[in-house]
Amino acid sequence: MKVELPMSSTRSFTWPTVETGASPEVLRGSSQFRFCSGRCQEERPPEGGVELAPGKWRCGACWIEMARKRQ
Repeated sequence: MKVELPMSSTRSFTWPTVETGASPEVLRGSSQFRFCSGRCQEERPPEGGVELAPGKWRCGACWIEMARKRQ
């Protein structure tokens, strides 16, 4: 069974930009970066990171560095 949704040609999506009046939080996303508790101590994107405990998170680079030391 094929279902077709009506498409409206009058409405289009536009990404938020500074020109449209979007705030910096909207542009970067509220949870786009997390603070790394590892060696770098920087805000990094959450992809590839590991949450070790509540409030304790390491970025991918620091996690790999720690894993290599244990081998």
